Amino acid sequence: MKPKIKTGISAIMIIGWIFAGLGSVFLIMGILFLTQSGKEEAFKMLGLIFGGTGLFFFLIGVIFLILHYNNKSSLKKIVDNGYYIMAEISNIDMNYNVNVNGRCPYVIYARYQDMNGCIHTFHSRNIFFYPAGMMKNNMVKIYTRPDNFKKYYMDIDEILPEVQMH
Repeated sequence: MKPKIKTGISAIMIIGWIFAGLGSVFLIMGILFLTQSGKEEAFKMLGLIFGGTGLFFFLIGVIFLILHYNNKSSLKKIVDNGYYIMAEISNIDMNYNVNVNGRCPYVIYARYQDMNGCIHTFHSRNIFFYPAGMMKNNMVKIYTRPDNFKKYYMDIDEILPEVQMH
């Protein structure tokens, strides 16, 4: 059974939606100023300024959204491909770069040694509970490409129980 990919809400997605929303509002205002201006040059200039700014913000937002959804679809392709390696969980650490309501999430680190003796380290997505005592296994599946380990998905849902926060 293929795992359901959980990527969460990324900062790029949030910024993309904000920029696209603000850009579309400014673009509509610019179009309205241009169509309602008549012969007044001040309104035409205002329409061009609002429209240009709105178009710029809208395009930046769309680019961020495309980046987010391309990343998500590439992870889905990797998982659908079905190639995975088993890596040993080496560490559980807090991610101090993220702080939500005064709490830092945990990240699971896993190590895999290939046939050449090279050690590859992978990390999971952010988890907002301490998973050490709940893990069913010390090995975790890492879905990846056989020739390139830079894009991967760590299937931590297979080794952790479903946790509902209240």
